[in-house]
Amino acid sequence: MVLNLTDYQTPHSGYHWDGSSRRFFEGWYYRVTLPQDRQTFAFMYSIEDPIGGKPYSGGGAQILGPNDEYLCRTFPDVNKFWAIRDELALGHWGKTDLCSLPGYLDPEIFDQQVQEGYQATATWHQGYLKDPGTGNFARWQYSIKPIYGWGNSGQIQQSTAGWLSFLQIFEPGWQILMAHGLATGWIEWNGKRYEFTDAPAYGEKNWGGAFPQKWFWVNCNWFEFDPPLPPLNKGGVQNPKSDPPLPPLNKGGVWSKPVGDMEKISPGHPSPLSPPQSQPTTFDRTHKGGDLALTAGGGRRGVLWWMEEVAMIGLHYQGKFYEFVPWNSQVSWNIQPWGSWQMQAINAHYEVELTATTNLPGTPLRAPTEKGLAFACRDTMHGNLILELRELSGSGSKLILKASSSLCGLEVGGSPWNQTWRSS
Repeated sequence: MVLNLTDYQTPHSGYHWDGSSRRFFEGWYYRVTLPQDRQTFAFMYSIEDPIGGKPYSGGGAQILGPNDEYLCRTFPDVNKFWAIRDELALGHWGKTDLCSLPGYLDPEIFDQQVQEGYQATATWHQGYLKDPGTGNFARWQYSIKPIYGWGNSGQIQQSTAGWLSFLQIFEPGWQILMAHGLATGWIEWNGKRYEFTDAPAYGEKNWGGAFPQKWFWVNCNWFEFDPPLPPLNKGGVQNPKSDPPLPPLNKGGVWSKPVGDMEKISPGHPSPLSPPQSQPTTFDRTHKGGDLALTAGGGRRGVLWWMEEVAMIGLHYQGKFYEFVPWNSQVSWNIQPWGSWQMQAINAHYEVELTATTNLPGTPLRAPTEKGLAFACRDTMHGNLILELRELSGSGSKLILKASSSLCGLEVGGSPWNQTWRSS
């Protein structure tokens, strides 16, 4: 069966640069989570002032790897960067003997001809980076099967920031490209090879001519579930009739009764890798009762001539999209400078609450800033998260799900972070 990417492609998937000389950046984020290894790989790519000849013109590639270890390389030559305007596809050639214009290459040719760099689409991701100072390196090749874009399954996908995101009113723009997908392939990190099949994957991007002053972010698409509680009746008593609990996870993190046919390949893109010879890590997240993806965040950004503080929470669960944004919900937050992220949101039909914490120090990461690619945020991929979603009605509330994870992505960025940030 063929995978129709139009079912998953979100607005803003393509490259935004209009060819002008105005200050501009665009950044992309790919993530793969390996629950059995208790590790995550996050890949971050950026391009600034692609017209070239500017003080901050150039590209960057960063990886937050196992145990929050960090690898970063810069690619000063903007002429070796490429991206497509009408779909998700980009790459940057670092070291190569190729003299042709940069663009997508067959994976084998890329592997042979590009000694350092990356290429990424909606269904394929590969590259190689090496720090000449430390000798640390990473190499990766994996296919991607999108499960959720940003919206209800089978419907037109949505802009994360609504229809106004098509105008240069809000900057920077932010778009979740793939709230949840399945990755199959391998990643090599300093000589250790991680092989995986149907591992949870995620993607997002941002872009614009301005930079956020301050922000926070919570992201997770691998969870352990608690059985849902029966709904409350009018008297506030638990109703004995409720849906059966979700199937349990076995020791390998696989649903005990997986269903669904996800063996699909996109036309026009490379086929998935052949199964590795060694036994790969396998995570079946296709059970219709078990798929769950969360992305939440907030920030202080420019809107025309003023600044505003906004936040949102988005959940995909069993094919349905639960969206809590300023224009349909009341969203509140309490974010410490580091260590604790608390958010709540409520609208006419649903209520969501999340608490994320970490005792880890986190890893400083670079981000495009007014002064170029510079350390501007702190992340960990090993956050602890508790998430609850309830349906509201006149007779009370019904618990739709309660889930937790110890592989949650957490971030704070910008400044100042000298005190707790509470929504006003």
